[in-house]
This record gives sequence, structure tokens and C-alpha cells, in this order.
Amino acid sequence: MSPRIVLQGSNMIVLDDIRTQTDFGTCLKMREQAEALLDRLMTNRNRTEQYHIEHGTEDPMRTVTGRTALDNAIDHTREILRNLDRVIQTDAKQDAFETKCAGLSRLRQRA
Repeated sequence: MSPRIVLQGSNMIVLDDIRTQTDFGTCLKMREQAEALLDRLMTNRNRTEQYHIEHGTEDPMRTVTGRTALDNAIDHTREILRNLDRVIQTDAKQDAFETKCAGLSRLRQRA
């Protein structure tokens, strides 16, 4: 059975398990990109929090849900990093790996 794929704009999102050849170099590249993304997200979260403090405002999402959209993005990026770390730590000669992380397929396109 082939995976279900959804196109959102120019991004491809794989909804089902992915079975693909493990490419150690690509995994390392994706991990570097995810780590850089995490750094940017955390910087932006700090800037946004500082903005709200300076202007006496509150993040509407945090007001409603208790978490900002950036908090959620940071958590998802950390999950992607954990998944990539697991893949990288497995035997590089392993023919296939599985993941249910839809974000992984988006990072793969950027590599």
C-alpha cells in the first residue's frame, strides 16, 4: 500500500508511514536544518515575548490555549530532531526506516 500524500502549496506532506532508503548524509543535512530552524524559532519566541512585555499586550493564542503558535512549532521541531537522532543512531547500513512524522518529509524537500 502506498502512502497518502497531500500537497499544500509547494509542500508535500506524507500522511502515512514512510519507507525509504536511509541516506546518512541526507539525515545529517536535515538535522542541521531542523536545528537551525529551532534556533530561529526560539529567537523569534523571545523577541515576540519581549514585544508583548514592552507594549503591554498578550499573545492571543496564549490567552486562549495557554501556548503560543511558536511554542507549538518549537515542540514539533524538537520532535523532528528526536526522530532524526533515532534514525542517525541506527545502523547506517539499514535499508529502510519508518516514521510517522509528517514534518520529516517537508525537511527532506529542502535538503
